[in-house]
Amino acid sequence: MSRFQWTTTLLLLKQNSVLIFFGLVLEFGFLWWLFTTQTAAWHLLPLVFFAVFCIYVLVLFCVKRRLRGKAAFIIIAVFAIAFRLTLLFSQPILSTDIYRYYWEGKVVANGFNPYLYSPDAPELTSLRDSIWTLLNLKYVKASYPPFLELLFALVYVMFRSVLGYKVVFFIFDLALILVIYLILRELNLDSTNVIVYAWAPLPIIEVSQTGHNDPLAVLLVFLSFLLLLRRRNALSAHVMALSVLSKFYPVFLAPLLFKRWGIRATMIFLATIAAFYAPLATMGLGLFGGLLYAINTSSFNGSIFPAIAGLLGILGIFPNPGFSAQIVTYVIYLGILLWAIFLSRHRMDPSDFMKISFVLVGALLLLNRSFFPWYVTWTVPFLAFFTSTSWLLLSGMIFTGYMKYDSFPPPPYEAVDPQTRLLIDLAQYLPFYILLGYELFKRRMVSKVPRGQLSPETRSTDFEHPRGS
Repeated sequence: MSRFQWTTTLLLLKQNSVLIFFGLVLEFGFLWWLFTTQTAAWHLLPLVFFAVFCIYVLVLFCVKRRLRGKAAFIIIAVFAIAFRLTLLFSQPILSTDIYRYYWEGKVVANGFNPYLYSPDAPELTSLRDSIWTLLNLKYVKASYPPFLELLFALVYVMFRSVLGYKVVFFIFDLALILVIYLILRELNLDSTNVIVYAWAPLPIIEVSQTGHNDPLAVLLVFLSFLLLLRRRNALSAHVMALSVLSKFYPVFLAPLLFKRWGIRATMIFLATIAAFYAPLATMGLGLFGGLLYAINTSSFNGSIFPAIAGLLGILGIFPNPGFSAQIVTYVIYLGILLWAIFLSRHRMDPSDFMKISFVLVGALLLLNRSFFPWYVTWTVPFLAFFTSTSWLLLSGMIFTGYMKYDSFPPPPYEAVDPQTRLLIDLAQYLPFYILLGYELFKRRMVSKVPRGQLSPETRSTDFEHPRGS
């Protein structure tokens, strides 16, 4: 490097010295977290997590406004990778789900149908290994959609190790950061807003250490948004279909796009999904046995659902309060979905569309029977585009849900008494709902890009006149 380049580099580092300082502090926090998990000091986990989360919030509220330019983005990206690498090679401790990925990948790779055989099926006895003993719910068949199951099989063939799955989802997580950055650029937003997701403690821990697969579906959703902004309607529809085939929840976002995609792209969306399910059609509803179990039977750390079920139980009107609460939450979500589809029929700029998508994903989480902490990673990327103190707070407070576990590493089920569970729920959800109510009342969940400040190029991609691609 020339003297001029060295001088320029040192000047940029000096200008971003505060960001570098906090990046180093956060790295120390993740090293502290790693040490705590590796020494099995489980009682310290909440303290360590909230210390790291508080530093992250401090960065967003005190440092973020000073960041500008490509140098700041590069520093953000370097630390985002470093944080994730710090935890990547450690043992999963907050969930056993990754062992399920390995097992189902092995089942598919060996020519068996995971929707037909549960892990404890005698037909799969020859496949049992040390990973099999770590599975929970061995009597439940596969619940993930077929694209994800095929990915599980591919990763098994390539790596034949649990670490291989962590590496793959680590890569998807980094790709999500890149896609968020590209969307920010497309909307003429400050690219350093990507720090909201890139440095968020919850996704870093849940993906890089615990190995959850959620970054794949979230990546595909945001990639579909990006392609739509660039008028690649057919490819956007195809990518959104793959997101539905990875996690089911994006199916509720797709109807918002039908009009913007146009008939041809919408048919591509439907055909892509049909192509994956057609070979399994002979199974009928049995194909969704695992999914229906997760939706209708599994229950952990919910907020609105248990409140409705408890209220119905007190009223004594219905013989099965749990089933009745399920129906009520379905009706509420259907109303929200119809409202969103109605709004999508009218002219929307990209900010409006993403906000409605944010609302649909958030409502689905809040109405669900189970609200595992890693589900919040579905909403954190939206916070790079919208200011919502309530959802930012929830991305930290949701960690208290783990305090309901009976042990670490889990099997994940609630083992605390009702009084303790109530205190944990109040800590998680009461501040969130108070802030959320305030934001909705004052309309404070606003886009980071004011209307009228979109460039002419961006305004031309407001989805009003869809094209095929």
